Amino acid sequence: MSLSTTNEKFIVLFVTASPNSMLTQLQQRLKSSSSITFKVKIVPKSSKNQVTGELGSDTIKIKIAAIAAKGKANKELIVFLAELFGVPRQNITILSGLSSARKIIKIVKTPALGLG
Repeated sequence: MSLSTTNEKFIVLFVTASPNSMLTQLQQRLKSSSSITFKVKIVPKSSKNQVTGELGSDTIKIKIAAIAAKGKANKELIVFLAELFGVPRQNITILSGLSSARKIIKIVKTPALGLG
């Protein structure tokens, strides 16, 4: 069976994540609630997309392959987080930090329903 590059990254992250890591805790919280909000610090223009650790007790450090120009790193971050959390890209919002390495992310389990 052949796995795509994206799936290989996904599998490696879950094999190496400790049961008490912040990423694991966030994934578990999303399973039991309708949304989660958390902080990330991204390092753009990296060799590949990957979670590299935690900064303090409230921020996940993520390397992103895209450059930080014209929103490319933000778009790639959303795609990467969608894969990690198993949600559609449109369920992920950057609440703050669009032009900063430090961002606040919100992920909802299901998309909001439009009224009318």
